[in-house]
Amino acid sequence: MGAMYLPVDQLAHALYVPGTAVHRRLVREFGPSILGNGGVVDRRKLSVRVFANRRAMERLERAVHPALGAAARAALARMRERWPVTVVEAGPILFTLGLDKACAVVVLVTCPRSVQVARLARSRGISRADASRRLAAVAVHQSAAVRSARSRKPGRTVVVDTTAGIAAMRTVAERLMGAVACG
Repeated sequence: MGAMYLPVDQLAHALYVPGTAVHRRLVREFGPSILGNGGVVDRRKLSVRVFANRRAMERLERAVHPALGAAARAALARMRERWPVTVVEAGPILFTLGLDKACAVVVLVTCPRSVQVARLARSRGISRADASRRLAAVAVHQSAAVRSARSRKPGRTVVVDTTAGIAAMRTVAERLMGAVACG
C-alpha cells in the first residue's frame, strides 16, 4: 500500500553477530553456550535461558534495548526521508524503546491467547508449551503497552482483532493508510 516496513526484531538480529558491543555483552552475561554457528548469538539457546528467569530477562533487556532503540530510531529516520508512511512492527517493545512517540498512529493487534500460542509455536518452530512460556514472560510488557498506547495516543490508537481474517485486515489497513495520509 505504499508504506515502508520496519521490523524491529530484524534489527535485533544484526546486534547479535560477532564484533558488536551487544554480542560481546551477551556472551559476557550468559556465557558462550548461547552461541551458534559462526559465533552468532543463537536466539533459541538464549531464549531458553531468559524466558524462564525474570532476572535473566532483565539482564537481556539491559544489554539489548539501548542499542536496539538507537538502531530503530536511526532506521526510522532514514526511511522517513524517502517514504511518507513507515509501518513499525515492534510489539510491546515499541513502548519500551520509546518508538511510540515517533508514531502518528499506534495499532494494537490482538487475538485470543490460544491463537497467540498457536501462531508463535508455528512461526518459531517451537512447542505450544514453549510458546506459552514465552508469552507469559512478555505479558507484563503487553499489558503495559496497551495502557501506554491508550494514555499517550488518545484518539490515535486503533485496536484490531486479527482473528477477523485477511479481507477484514486489508480493509482496516486501507482505512488506516487513508487516515495517516490525511493527517
